[in-house]
Parts: sequence; structure tokens; C-alpha cells
Amino acid sequence: MARRSYKTVLLGDASVGKSSFAVRLTKGEFSDNTNSTIGAAFFTYTVHCDSMAGHSKIQDGDQTKLLENSQQSQPDSGRRHRGLEANFYRSGVDASSSYAPPGNHVYGSSYEENITIKFDIWDTAGQERFKSIAPIYYRRAACAIVILDISSPPTLQHAAFWVNQIRVANSNETIIVLVANKIDLLGSTPETVQTLANAKAYAKEHSIFFVETSAKTGQNITYVFELLSQEISKDPYRWDKNTAVSQKASSKALNIDPNSSTKASKSCCRYL
Repeated sequence: MARRSYKTVLLGDASVGKSSFAVRLTKGEFSDNTNSTIGAAFFTYTVHCDSMAGHSKIQDGDQTKLLENSQQSQPDSGRRHRGLEANFYRSGVDASSSYAPPGNHVYGSSYEENITIKFDIWDTAGQERFKSIAPIYYRRAACAIVILDISSPPTLQHAAFWVNQIRVANSNETIIVLVANKIDLLGSTPETVQTLANAKAYAKEHSIFFVETSAKTGQNITYVFELLSQEISKDPYRWDKNTAVSQKASSKALNIDPNSSTKASKSCCRYL
């Protein structure tokens, strides 16, 4: 089975739930008290596009465990998380909670089944002072997951900024998914309903994928990567070539002292 790695970046404001999204995906856990990311954190998630529908495959040292449709935690190795390996299968996702742009038929197109897709996921800091280093992570990325918080209308405007930045930097050679997170709060205020509607309209207008998620409940989190896997598997060589050049450079995470300046003239980074 062919195995390929694809650079993936999480973008969005602080507190939209990027880290919670990544931890829910890779460890199957959620905490209401998640610390803000400093610089960037690194996770991996692997999808097997084969016929073993409905199983998750987890690598744990020399042991391999097969589990029925479940997510299990991996040993935490600091800021690097090996993540889960899950087989690709169709989720029971309500069609109203997602959107695929014309020409990108997520289910129904043929795809290369015998391929293992490894997502190298960079969870970027959302604070304004770290915005200048974000291009390190989204440049030449195969996939970008731009996250907004439906309870915070301004996060949609800022998400639109990231979508534009990615398209300019990568000449539209990145699969973009707009994720409306905290869907568990839908209806709690009028703003949540309106922000969700605006986000879906924006995705349609700009021809990008759209998925409603909840890192708290786990709703649609793995579906985002099923969707990405489907798109990649249509032309895996295209996306593989897109990330190969940056593979070496992106293997090093930036750890930035939150009390230091982020100006390029200062030495504020160290390699992990």
C-alpha cells in the first residue's frame, strides 16, 4: 500500500478551538481548559483508503490495535503527537452540515483505494503577535483547515483573511476547508445562527469546502479528514509533489517564548 505525507495547517483566531480540534482528532479527548498555542504544535493523523470500512487502526509502539469505530489516545511526546491511524469510511454526516464546491463530489467519484495518507498537521497560534510566522506553516501546504467560532462573528471575517492569504501564497494549489466550530452552541444566541449561515454562504461563494464541527462533542471532526482524503486520493501525486519541497523544512517546529519579540532580527526560536 502506497504511503504519502501531506502538509496540513490549522488556521484561525485564538480561542476558535484549533488545538481542541487537533486533540479531539488525534487523542479522542476534550478539555475546557486548553492552553493557547505558542508558535505552533505538531500532530499527525493517518487515513487508510481501503476496504476495511468502519475500523480504526492505531499504532502503539510495536503493537497494532484494531478498534471498532473508536478513537484512542496516543502517548504524549511533548509538542509532537503521533496521532491516530484510521481507515477511510463514509460517515453518517447530515448533508446540511457540510458543503462541497461544484466539481468536487466528495462521495461518488472513484478514488485510489490502496493508499495510506498521512496528514502532518501544524496547529498554528491564533494570537495577533504570531500572525507574521503563519506563512511558514501554510506555504506549500496541501491542505488548509480554516476554523471559525460560530459564537464569535468576527472570527468569520478573520477566517476569510486566511483563505485569501493561502490562495495568494499557494496559487490555489491547496485544498481549503472552512470549519464552523462549536456547533454545539448553535441556537444559544441569535449570533450563532447568523454566523453559521454567513459562513456557509461564504464557502459557496468562494468555492471551498465547508463543515460544521464540535471539538467538544466530536461531531464531524474525523469527517473533515475523510473529505480531505477523498480529494487527495483523486490525484495523490499532485498533492504529494506540492508538499515534497517543504517536507524537510516543515519537520521542525517553532517554539517561541511568549514574552519575547517576534521580530526577525531577534533570535527567539529554537528547534525541537
